Amino acid sequence: MKTYLILLSTIILLATGCKKDPLLVGIDGLSLYWDNRYLGENGRSLIFEFYSSARYDNDYDLHFEYTISGNSIHIELVSAIGDGKCLAGIGKIGCKAKGGFSIAEEYLPDGVYSFNLKTSEFEIESEFIVDNNKYTLIIPPNDNFSSSFQEVYTMPRNILLGSVVYSGDHNTLSAQDFLAELNSSGFNNTIVPNYDKIGMNTDSLGNPKEKHWSTDRHSLGFICALNNDFEEAFLIAKEKFHSSSINIYMMSSNGDQARLDQTEGVSISYVD
Repeated sequence: MKTYLILLSTIILLATGCKKDPLLVGIDGLSLYWDNRYLGENGRSLIFEFYSSARYDNDYDLHFEYTISGNSIHIELVSAIGDGKCLAGIGKIGCKAKGGFSIAEEYLPDGVYSFNLKTSEFEIESEFIVDNNKYTLIIPPNDNFSSSFQEVYTMPRNILLGSVVYSGDHNTLSAQDFLAELNSSGFNNTIVPNYDKIGMNTDSLGNPKEKHWSTDRHSLGFICALNNDFEEAFLIAKEKFHSSSINIYMMSSNGDQARLDQTEGVSISYVD
């Protein structure tokens, strides 16, 4: 009798362990938002955020696993974890389950890849193309998987960009001197390819914008080729910052960042 109970318990545990997550079974449609990032702890990378077609009473985090083997990208939805009651906005009923991941740019050299998305309900194979600061996702016609857009353009490497912010016209000369010193040190002004497709704060010709507010506050943007290293640009900024009343915020498209703020002080982070 004891042996029978042990066997019965084992069968129940196995049956329970093999049972699929009921939420995963119900997710029969996903939409994708994707983009590139060059700042943050993950460095230059692509982000992928998936959203369920259906809405739920609770918030759910979708967890994915991905592998890259040769020219094949395989993505699988492996779990959905509850995150409390859904707090839907006005006029909305329920929340979409969502989740995603990022892939470092270095793992996706130029080429054509298969992009395979698998869930318990469907499997779709798309084409993913990496070509000279441009990514293209071509999804075949289907009822289960869609994307917000087909193409993503990336910021080229070795671009220095930022802004000089200050109050009072009397500080304009200090701001202009800093920009002139950058140029004379080899950080030449440049126009970024596809500036209009990567969300840069430029005018219609790709030049950095100037902003002037009625409160006598001003901002001069700059976009330069990073012909020297970021630390040299930072040292130029630091010297001008300490000898004036301007604030300087700068970054590189390689992932470096620096803030020189008259109120908050100086901080810098270099990409690994």
